[in-house]
Amino acid sequence: MQDLPCTESERYPWLTEPAKRNLLRMLESVHAPTFNHQCGDRLDPKTREQCAEFEKSLAGPLHRPSEPEPAWLNAFQTRCVEHVPIYRQLGRGATRFSELPTVGRKDLYDQPWAFVPDNQPLDDLMVYFTSGTTGRHLDILSHPYVSTCYLILLKKVLAEFGIRLKSGPDQVVIALVCAQKSTYTYASVSGYLDGAGFIKINLNSSDWPEPEAIGAYLRDMNPQIISGDPLALAHLRHVAPALRPDALVSSAMTLSEPFAQALTKTFECPVLNVYSMNECRLLAYQSQQGFRLASPDVYMEIMDPDQDQVLQPGQWGELVVTCPRNPFLPLLRYRTGDFGRLQPSDSGWLIQDFEGRPPVAFRTQQGTWINNIDISAKLRDLPWIQFTLHQKKSGDLVLELLAEAHLIPKVTQRLKALFGAGQKIQVKTFDPNAQAKPIQYSSVLDQQPVNLSFP
Repeated sequence: MQDLPCTESERYPWLTEPAKRNLLRMLESVHAPTFNHQCGDRLDPKTREQCAEFEKSLAGPLHRPSEPEPAWLNAFQTRCVEHVPIYRQLGRGATRFSELPTVGRKDLYDQPWAFVPDNQPLDDLMVYFTSGTTGRHLDILSHPYVSTCYLILLKKVLAEFGIRLKSGPDQVVIALVCAQKSTYTYASVSGYLDGAGFIKINLNSSDWPEPEAIGAYLRDMNPQIISGDPLALAHLRHVAPALRPDALVSSAMTLSEPFAQALTKTFECPVLNVYSMNECRLLAYQSQQGFRLASPDVYMEIMDPDQDQVLQPGQWGELVVTCPRNPFLPLLRYRTGDFGRLQPSDSGWLIQDFEGRPPVAFRTQQGTWINNIDISAKLRDLPWIQFTLHQKKSGDLVLELLAEAHLIPKVTQRLKALFGAGQKIQVKTFDPNAQAKPIQYSSVLDQQPVNLSFP
């Protein structure tokens, strides 16, 4: 798939002169990294109106435990079964929502186009790929509306913690930080936030004029909110501990409470832990009682991991989400691959004992640390079916691999390129029929190194 270049007016249909100056300030700073991507919100008048309606809808009530199903669910099911190929095929003959089979990421891997409604115009289609911590390339079909909905939901969540998300073309409001060997990086401005800046940066020093430029750039930009996964936030503590954002937002991986407290102590601000998926963005946020659903357009179920059986409140199982938010990827009983318990409360459903995709840092032979996402990137283009990687206390690796035999030396060579030529790797045959859900990455080594350096 080839990227089609967008003009500035296509990326920013609303762009004002003050917002453009803000964009140039982020791009042309003497401390700026080497940005490798361009991105805009593509917020045209029609999409802006849709976003305004979405923001109004957040004032409505969340799905209550006393209600069997939210009011919008039946109409959404009908639309999906009539107009979405995969649901038309799977939902044939189902008269009630509870009779619909679940779908999951494997269905997206195999046929992402089957989730696009027949009557959905393709003019605003965006395609980007992700592997997260699973390592397998996944094309996500999305719409500019979905990205702005994330900002709207983030604004709501921040407000519940007493923080007002700023706007205006004289500031950078959000910095998304990564700690990877390589990733897309860019600067952008938001029409929804009246030209406020947004930056996505990689804390790998090879992206910067000099290592000291990372902290200098962040101090100059002074972002109100800093977002990232726990590994990136761990690295941020090392390169820019003097930053004082209004809040940190952790997502994508499991955040331990002790590490959240350490981040709060370093940056002197609250740490918000959110549950978000690339398929539809922000779903829930952590409170003292558990993860609270953030929006009325989310219906969550808990199911047996191995069969389409809804579990009772309080039982531990796989989270299954129904959400109409993404026009190119409506989710109808979609298995998330995340686990927990659904518990009723006075304010709505809570996700407790949440177990997402845990972050793992691996130590190389040189004593440096690499992100498990970098391992996924290194192996992404190989046609393996499944693998797990474990690091022992000795530093040796145990690789369980389900793939054609000829791939084994290729995978081990790629790993040695990351870890060092002398890295010991024990290769085992992956058992796809094992009862337990496989953990992609694991290690007995300390998972909170002070500094995540890069190979």
